[in-house]
Amino acid sequence: ARSLLRSVYRCNASWTARSSPEYDTSMGSRTRFGKRDEPSQSGGSSAFMRRTMMALNCFESGGVPSSGEFQPSSLRLGDGNIMFTPTVTLGLGYNDNLTLAPSNTQGSSFVSVAPSLMLNAQYGVSKYSLGYRAEAVHYSSYSDYNYENQEVAASGAHDLDTRFAFNWRASYQNQYDPVGSTDVSTSNKPDRYQASNFIAAGRYGAKEAQGNVEGEVGYYDKKYLNHRASTLGSDYTSLNVVGRFLYRVGPKTQALAEYRHTDFDYSLNTTNQDNTEQRLLVGARWEATAATSGEFKVGYLSKDYNRVRKDFHGSTWEGGLKWQPLTYSTFALTSGRGASDATGTTAQYITNNFVGLTWDHNWRSYFSTRVGLTFSDTNYVGGNREDRTNELMLGASYVVSRWSRVTGEYHYAKRNSDDNNYDYDRNLMTVKLDLAF
Repeated sequence: ARSLLRSVYRCNASWTARSSPEYDTSMGSRTRFGKRDEPSQSGGSSAFMRRTMMALNCFESGGVPSSGEFQPSSLRLGDGNIMFTPTVTLGLGYNDNLTLAPSNTQGSSFVSVAPSLMLNAQYGVSKYSLGYRAEAVHYSSYSDYNYENQEVAASGAHDLDTRFAFNWRASYQNQYDPVGSTDVSTSNKPDRYQASNFIAAGRYGAKEAQGNVEGEVGYYDKKYLNHRASTLGSDYTSLNVVGRFLYRVGPKTQALAEYRHTDFDYSLNTTNQDNTEQRLLVGARWEATAATSGEFKVGYLSKDYNRVRKDFHGSTWEGGLKWQPLTYSTFALTSGRGASDATGTTAQYITNNFVGLTWDHNWRSYFSTRVGLTFSDTNYVGGNREDRTNELMLGASYVVSRWSRVTGEYHYAKRNSDDNNYDYDRNLMTVKLDLAF
């Protein structure tokens, strides 16, 4: 199943969500517990000019916001326009339900190592980034569940003049779905896949103009590399095109209208999953005061399958609100409704509603905390299954020095399903050390 509930605990880039599966808290999709590294096809909720660069620089090490005194330094290369920033995150934790099983659970402690290398450069009105991130997770009790993820990404942001801006991003991932995280795998070892993603976005109109036009085009290609008897039906490509018009109705408020078209093409025709998805959305983007900003869109979603599957036609929405009553305290609310493909199940398609709330607070310049809650309802239409999932995240971060930070996190997730085979409770505890140079 290929819906994507964007985690409220991590970077809100519009076309991708990525992180270690050990720290993932998103729900839905083909996976039982989270879907990583696939384009959300949900447009964007952040300011246009920040999207591409934020997506590339989202090689984040954890879910707790960075305190101000943790500032990795960069090494100047060449003529001084190129900055090189290496970091590494070391992790230690315990997961009491590795396979998300309803009973007879398997728990294990684990260690993780995640190096990251970033190159950033600026030439005139253009900014470029090139990044590499790897992560290895090893379990002390179940070595078959070990995995190593890698990703390389490049991006550019070009503010050509006051009226026209152009951003792009390309990435390649070689990664794993952890055991128990998917509805289709029958192996006791992780499913491995490779994926490539490209997106380009343009904006015409000055920032303070009465009207702005934005356009996006994206391509995603995912292919599994092992356990082909169960994963072949999950190989697919998608092509996404977005057009958006914004009209200023106030000094800090814009009304918007958006059209989104996505073609999904599955490699295995017998899955009958090929479909065309269209969204018509209207809404607003605002920064009403210095303390409040957000975007909300509501509209109509159609998912038309090329073969025998039942089509979906219905309402959809997506949005987020950020409220900062104090400079050191931020509340963020996100919500969405959508439909996705039911790969790995007998359902016709899947609908998902979710709402998430986080509270970030910097108690001191060196100490910050995060509390997060997520509630989701996932309905497998035609499959006699509905899942209701609640998630809680608690985190705290302490900056030891400019080049080191310690973070502790606790994640709890509970799912109640009409099919008891998909019930689970999971507790995940981690301690991480971020090191910069």
